Parts: sequence; structure tokens; C-alpha cells
Amino acid sequence: MTEAILTTRQALLDCAAALFLDKGFDGVSLEQVRLKAAVSNGSLFHHFPTKAHLGRGVYLAALKDYQADMKGAIQAGTSAGDGVRALVRRHLAWVVRVPRQALVLDRLRAFASIDGSAPDWDAVNADAFSHLKSWIALQVAKGDMLKLPFKLWLALVLGPSMQLTPGWALQERPSIEPRVRSLLADAAWSAVRSPPSPKE
Repeated sequence: MTEAILTTRQALLDCAAALFLDKGFDGVSLEQVRLKAAVSNGSLFHHFPTKAHLGRGVYLAALKDYQADMKGAIQAGTSAGDGVRALVRRHLAWVVRVPRQALVLDRLRAFASIDGSAPDWDAVNADAFSHLKSWIALQVAKGDMLKLPFKLWLALVLGPSMQLTPGWALQERPSIEPRVRSLLADAAWSAVRSPPSPKE
């Protein structure tokens, strides 16, 4: 894919994200996106033949960016406590850095369907989840973390931060107090850590 094509596609995604968040998905037309991005009809329909395709593109682009960023929280040898806290802190830092992307993930998942068919979420999340699941399994095997269903583990670790994400992302200048970051990170670790062995 040439640089010009990539630039056009990105312009369409950026403009569509801004319009969808400002006016709502149903309140935006492809023509509005085309005009805002300053591209031709041919370029628009080459990349996104329908608004549903565009909605999916906007959502998956934000998700890809989020997954790539979060993957960096866990390195080889990262301990259970450090890793859980790092995931929460990484999420919070991402929200502050790209609040519009955070709002896309919060608001536009329902519009990622095309002709009533949602993406194959297992396939979309496979790489990011595989990396995380392998690390979790190692921590469980070491006795440092509770063995939990993966979706429950995610809800306990990132659910509270995700619940608060829209409020932060809607701030004119998003910021999260250090104390709040620490409380959320520590709470996530407390939720999934193995209980200490009873003293003999």
C-alpha cells in the first residue's frame, strides 16, 4: 500500500472518528466525512464502500493502537504484581495521551457490524490476548496469581479503569491524579493476587 493511499485512509479514519464522536454515528453521512477529509468520492468508496465499513474501520484502528500499546506493559520476566499494575497504568496513560481513541472504544463498538455481522472478536483479539494469557498462566503456575476465567480476570484488572475512562477522556485536558492511578493499580492487583500462605 503506497504512502498516499495510507495517508488518505488515515485521513478518512481520523475525520470519521471526530464526526462520529461529535454527532453520533447515525447523525453522520459519508459525504460529511468525505468533505471533512477533502478526498474524492472514488477515494472514499475505494477504502470504505459503506458507512458500516467506515465505522468498523474507525473502531478497529483504535483497538489496534490500544492493543499495541498495552502489549508493551508485559515484558519477559515481569512479575505478577508489577505486570498487573503496569497494565492499569498503561491503560490510564493511553487514555490521557489519546482520549479520542479511548472514546471510540467506549462508544463505537456497536457500530463495527457490517450487514448485521460483528467482527470475529476472537480473531481480532487473538494476538494481544495470546501474549497476555501466556503471561497469566506463568504467574498462576508460580502460585502468584489466582486461576480465573480470562474474561473475569480482565474485568477485575481493567474493568474499574474502563468504567471511569469516558469521564477522563471528555476532559478538555485529560489528566488522572497520581493517587488515583496508584489506587486503581493496587486494587487490580489485590483482586487477582493469590492469597498469602497461612503462617505455620
